[in-house]
Amino acid sequence: MRAAFVTAGDTKRLTGGYLYNRRLLEGLEESGVEVEVMVPSGADPAEQATAAPGFGRAFDPAPFDVVVVDALARIVVAPHMDAWRSVRPVVTLVHELPGAADPSLADRERPFEFPLLRSGRLVAVSRHGKEVLLDRGVPAGRVAVVPPGFDGLERHPEQPRAGGVLRVVCVAQWIPRKGILDLVRAWRTGDRSGAVLDLVGETDADAGYAARVREAASVDPSILVHGPVDDATVAGLYASADLFALPSRYEGYGIVYAEALSFGLPVIACAVGPVPEVLGDEAALLVPPGDIDALSGALGRLLSDAGLREKLSAAARRRAAGLPRWRETVEGFLGVLRDVVEERGGMSVPDPAGPRAQNRRSWNAVVGAHDSHRGDLAGFLKAGGSTLFPEETRLLGDLSGRTVAHLQCNSGGDTLSLAGLGAEVTGVDLSDEAISSARRLSGESGLPARFVRADVYDWLAESAEGGARFDAVFASYGVVCWLADLVSWARGIEAIMAPGGRFVLVDFHPAADVFDALWNVASDYPSGGEPLLLEEGVGDYVADSGGGLTPAGFAEGVDGFRNPEPCHLFRWGLGEVVTALAGAGLKITALEEYPYSNGERHFSRMRELPGRRMAPPESVPAVPLMYGIRAEKVEGSR
Repeated sequence: MRAAFVTAGDTKRLTGGYLYNRRLLEGLEESGVEVEVMVPSGADPAEQATAAPGFGRAFDPAPFDVVVVDALARIVVAPHMDAWRSVRPVVTLVHELPGAADPSLADRERPFEFPLLRSGRLVAVSRHGKEVLLDRGVPAGRVAVVPPGFDGLERHPEQPRAGGVLRVVCVAQWIPRKGILDLVRAWRTGDRSGAVLDLVGETDADAGYAARVREAASVDPSILVHGPVDDATVAGLYASADLFALPSRYEGYGIVYAEALSFGLPVIACAVGPVPEVLGDEAALLVPPGDIDALSGALGRLLSDAGLREKLSAAARRRAAGLPRWRETVEGFLGVLRDVVEERGGMSVPDPAGPRAQNRRSWNAVVGAHDSHRGDLAGFLKAGGSTLFPEETRLLGDLSGRTVAHLQCNSGGDTLSLAGLGAEVTGVDLSDEAISSARRLSGESGLPARFVRADVYDWLAESAEGGARFDAVFASYGVVCWLADLVSWARGIEAIMAPGGRFVLVDFHPAADVFDALWNVASDYPSGGEPLLLEEGVGDYVADSGGGLTPAGFAEGVDGFRNPEPCHLFRWGLGEVVTALAGAGLKITALEEYPYSNGERHFSRMRELPGRRMAPPESVPAVPLMYGIRAEKVEGSR
């Protein structure tokens, strides 16, 4: 694939947007995408307006498969976007819209925003950014959320801090909306003896504002101005800090907040835009924007209370574990590029897993409908509730202190329930929307887990190659039907299991597939991974369950959902599943069959038994509707 990437300004600057671009472009090129970066002008609006006519004459989109536009270059590209779209698909990357960041600029920005909003796809970097685009009339199907990673900074073993000085670090560009002057003023209103404020970041973007910050900071020797620094230096400042403070009044995402969490730093921030989404509920003190007294009070609380700092630090590390990595950012963006190129009927994009790509779209389409019925699931989990059924917990056994990989984790309810049992859990799912929902649920519930958007085959291979090993691997309900290759799946599971570890699968029984909705025998028993195309796509089975899948309470939510994206299934028999696991070297220690299904009402007239178990009507003989497998990796295995 050949892609043109159009941006503006100094691409080497140390700001979040340019950092995102650099990481993204490096990753796309490593993935085999040939990217040509074009910088027709500086970022200044006047420079862009001057350069716009010449760039329109010089740039020909025809040699490329897709054109990616950074919204920062909105003025220089605006006159040409519609013409480009007539030739090649256009994707716009929106870190933020100036008219949203500063409403006083809305009228000025509107003529430049509209051409961006007509792009074939718009990529927002946060859910908040997506809402901004939806509010401007962009159809939801044309907006993808691809958040940044945070794992680009190298970490070294922590060194003991000398002298007991408490350090507060702020990493940000010196512009008014970042609130640097507010922070300096708040710092000076309290007693900060024994503490230091480290100001890190570009200081030359707004000379007038920078002069005011310097004047306010110069009278206090506890405020240290570092200016722009390299990655190693900023990593060292994070590592030596006791807390992070940035009272920004607007953010597109806020990579520095995620970086601070990853270093276990309690955070002081403002409750604006996507910032609460990034920070979660327990790792930060949030204050109103522009409220210097509240900001000063938050600084005082954290500087004076070691116990509170320790509590928020632990929450920060838990929160960081569930945030995306840069690899996931690249994968998500590459998926968007593939989609728009395929839709336009352009070049054949290398994609060895075509059905998987389509399934990803089908799942992305349905997640919102599913989630709309689940009630206050975050509150339910936070209060100690669990979405797991007894069959799963019994087969899994004690998980306290164990590492668990949860494959095909969907929106994360079961993953976080495993975390509630004391496990350190990594959830993996194909769907971007499901992983986004899972991360949000983790933050709202306060239950830690790491969530990874990935194809299960790719993740298993990469994890095994990287040396990851888990005490338990778990998958449940609607697992096998999405697998095109049972042998590779089973081998991948065995490869990431620690010696003595166990794999637990609870899934719907293939015997049930011989019936139609009215309990008539209508199909052959599944075998051989026979492909099955469902034109209707993944349905809203959570709504159809009528409360069977919503232990936190059923909400009416989305009514009459219809999925525009078809999906591909694969029909396997139970013997084939067992054979694949045994063939991978795992010892089958349990195979159970159950004459009911947990939660889901697959057929008409199902009876609900205690514990949200659904059984056939009395007139239908008992038949296995669900099964459970436990397989173990023998001690002494590799």
